[in-house]
Amino acid sequence: MTTLAPHSPAPLLGRRHPVRTSLALTGASVGVTLVGALVVELVAPGSDPLLRRLPVVLALLAMALVVVRRIGWRRVGAGGPATWRRTSLLVAPAVVALVPLAWGWAPDLATLPALVVGYLATGLYEELWFRGVMLRSALPLGPVRAAALTAVLFGAAHLGNVAFGANAAVTAAQAVGAAAGGFGYAILRQRTGAVWALAAIHFGSDLLLHTTGLHGGALWAVLVGHDVALSVIGLLAVRGLRRTA
Repeated sequence: MTTLAPHSPAPLLGRRHPVRTSLALTGASVGVTLVGALVVELVAPGSDPLLRRLPVVLALLAMALVVVRRIGWRRVGAGGPATWRRTSLLVAPAVVALVPLAWGWAPDLATLPALVVGYLATGLYEELWFRGVMLRSALPLGPVRAAALTAVLFGAAHLGNVAFGANAAVTAAQAVGAAAGGFGYAILRQRTGAVWALAAIHFGSDLLLHTTGLHGGALWAVLVGHDVALSVIGLLAVRGLRRTA
């Protein structure tokens, strides 16, 4: 059981209504995404898709940081390395994240800074919000059910990408993959208490998928394999999972 931070953070979210709270948190995420996409379209219509997403994900990260600070860093698994446990479980997802390097690293130097900032913000936001705040709110359901619920909602939140002009079919496939991978991340978060490490792996995975020689069928194969592997890693890590994480 983690201890309360010295500044007496807010009580645990969702203790009485974990599903309702998780849905509300997902709604907040999607709402900020849609409003942000609308604002960007009004301010900079026809701008580069990469740059259109950047201010929105930074706004989402700011929202997550404010909420996490209010709840308490350690209570959402965002404590320092001294609070981490069973970090050997993170080796497998880290290896999976490095698979794209087999196709060589070939970044476009003109867009690399924006990619680094964007994917770093994305990794931090998604882990703090979905595996931190939301997972913590869903834990009264039990560790596995909480992981499953937050994974499904994590996938559903990706449907908001259509607001940035993404193909609907591709976005739907991305949502399914995100749910599968999100389950693995949710289980690992409970086993390790290492949100920051998961955010680093998440960032590295996203960045390498878009800065290596992967394209076409190989890219899709790696994307699907990545999500399936994370899901399997999560299932294997379920054993020994305690109710309080």
